Amino acid sequence: MRLPGRSDARIAAARDVLVAAPLERTLALVRDIELLEPLERKARSVAVHPQGPDSGWYEITGSLARLVPWTGEFFYTQHESGWHS
Repeated sequence: MRLPGRSDARIAAARDVLVAAPLERTLALVRDIELLEPLERKARSVAVHPQGPDSGWYEITGSLARLVPWTGEFFYTQHESGWHS
């Protein structure tokens, strides 16, 4: 879809898709923080630093809109349904 008055801008639409998968395998994927690198458009590299079995921190480098370089450090905790940072 094109934005009004802009021939070079586009909007991407996303939707939820239900996929049946075993719980253990699904949680293993959700908890793999390094998957942010290929899945998050702003991320160019991700380095995870565990501090224990369920917590730690990670560094992300990347760029906003592919123009502005940025870096961030985030603490995370994992729980039964995924992780929070």
